[in-house]
Amino acid sequence: MSYGYPHYDTNWKEYTIEKVTEEDSGWLVQWGGSWGGNWGILVPKTKPYPVIPRVGNTLRLYGSDPYGPPPYGMFVEGHKVFYNKPIADKVGREIKVGDLVMYARSVGQSVGLKLGKVTNITPNNNIQVIGLDDRYTNFELEEKVVTLQYPDRMIVMDRASLPAHYVELLDSY
Repeated sequence: MSYGYPHYDTNWKEYTIEKVTEEDSGWLVQWGGSWGGNWGILVPKTKPYPVIPRVGNTLRLYGSDPYGPPPYGMFVEGHKVFYNKPIADKVGREIKVGDLVMYARSVGQSVGLKLGKVTNITPNNNIQVIGLDDRYTNFELEEKVVTLQYPDRMIVMDRASLPAHYVELLDSY
């Protein structure tokens, strides 16, 4: 169980829990709707330490409203129940392992843009990238994989828009 909200995701709504009913697979929590209605959702029992909702707790739902799709994230009093949003770049495109991305890296006392390939996405949503060393005319892969913490500070690149030798070199990793 983790505490704290995703800092880059602003697509959420909060509700104050007014009623809790325990069921086999979790707790049905309910709150009043904007028209005086009664809304509810199941807070699933997670392993190994479930988040147990209580009346008066704050329920934060990501990516959902009562008429929309199921939420992709749920927190009770700041404790994560689940959060499964695909990681997205600066313009909202999903970032996946194998994607080619443009990202900022420090170069001496300034910042430059780098092209790299996503090699891994860690459980805490850090993105590991092997970069293209383009400081000289003979392009080669960087010596090591770097870890990037802010997906909203990179752009997924269209492979067709890049020089073929860049794509070949990055795909060789």
